[in-house]
Amino acid sequence: MHEHREIADSSQGILDEFDRNRKRYDLFAAKMEGLIRDLLSAIGVHVHSVSRRVKERESLGRKLLRGNGKYTRLGDVTDIAGIRIVAYFAADVDRIAECIEREFAVDRRNSPDRRAASDPDRFGYGSLHQVVGLSLARLKLAEYRAYTGLKIEVQTRSILQHAWAEIEHDLGYKTSNAVPQVIRRRFSRLAGLLELADEEFQSIRNELLKYEQQVQQDIHVNPGILRVDKDSLAALIQQSEPLRLIDQAAVLPHAGVVEPPEHRFIERLIACLKYFRIETIGDLQKALAVHHEEIIAFHSHLIQRRKYDLIKGVNLPGGFGLLLLCFYLAARRGRIEDVEAFLDSAFPGASVPRDYQARMILESYNEAIQTLRAGR
Repeated sequence: MHEHREIADSSQGILDEFDRNRKRYDLFAAKMEGLIRDLLSAIGVHVHSVSRRVKERESLGRKLLRGNGKYTRLGDVTDIAGIRIVAYFAADVDRIAECIEREFAVDRRNSPDRRAASDPDRFGYGSLHQVVGLSLARLKLAEYRAYTGLKIEVQTRSILQHAWAEIEHDLGYKTSNAVPQVIRRRFSRLAGLLELADEEFQSIRNELLKYEQQVQQDIHVNPGILRVDKDSLAALIQQSEPLRLIDQAAVLPHAGVVEPPEHRFIERLIACLKYFRIETIGDLQKALAVHHEEIIAFHSHLIQRRKYDLIKGVNLPGGFGLLLLCFYLAARRGRIEDVEAFLDSAFPGASVPRDYQARMILESYNEAIQTLRAGR
């Protein structure tokens, strides 16, 4: 009885200490979240989420009671503050772990690597837990000095591991012994599928990286067999001189700059090019080489007709010249119906009347061709 009273008294003392330091832990967790976000950005690891939490008083009280006298002071509890990092790929967990090792002081005794768990249905618990404090170098800085002696648990897992753990928690699945054997078997099968999916996603990413590197070579050596897709088009936008000239001419009236294109813009370009059955980078290079002067002239006349739309300081995405190429090819067919059909395909649901847009594009094309012929 005397021993239980001592444990209760010790727990109450720790809870009182927590009450006095709660705000300090909140600030520490927020500081660590921001720091970890910056560190991951610096090493080029893109993650699904970084979140923080500080234990609630009731949760801490339950942990102290379960410890049965293990904790004698607040500093003995190493997971009062926590950071959870959810990575897209399992391989990124190792890169993040290495970053944490370099940048913080790791409490190795309290940092078990649960990824090595032997149970086949422990996939959801295969996350990495690292209890860390600020390094001596950072503690010398004024903005971190107030957090001397504090520790935080950094939990890193893949997004599939996170999904498993969240669903498992929602089902109330705490220990394998509490679950009927038939359900345990299904959990094990599902864990194996998710683990395989984690590996396959990583393999796909590796193959995509290899493909991106190969595209950089094939765009010079074998453009005729290189299909138009996101990677090949991005490479062309970076390397094509005729396209660069068109882009620069297009942005000049706006007094803006050419920016790197977003993925959604590239996807729209691919759809537009497929409308004209431009399937390979070789086909695209030929079209740009043959028509880039006409496209620049066409855009110049189009801008003159749309002076009321001309806004200064507007930037354009790299590859905008490919959209102008498609306008040019539609107008080159010579009929307003052809231009309208392309606009309907490329920009469904646009608010501007189709016949007005199509007429402006066709007339700008005709004027550009006449001007160029007169100059020759």
